[in-house]
Amino acid sequence: MASSPILALVCSLFGMNRAYATLGTFGIAQPQRLANSISAVLIGPTIGVGLFMIGLVVMIVSVIIYMTALRRADTAPAMAAAVKPHTINSPDCI
Repeated sequence: MASSPILALVCSLFGMNRAYATLGTFGIAQPQRLANSISAVLIGPTIGVGLFMIGLVVMIVSVIIYMTALRRADTAPAMAAAVKPHTINSPDCI
């Protein structure tokens, strides 16, 4: 999850470098090539945000599972004390 912003930044830097190289080589005369380079710039942040959202969902689900397990572990001794132990010769076991 922490690597998502770094991925977005690195992809943006490489994409902008490509866009400026295209602009320097072809100028404004070929806006289609410049638009392709700019669209490549937007792919990195989109992937970064998507990975961040997936990481956030995984984190929230993990915290919910952990809190549920912790709550059940806290109530386990009280539940064990409330259960009456049975013996093999007990009439309840027959």
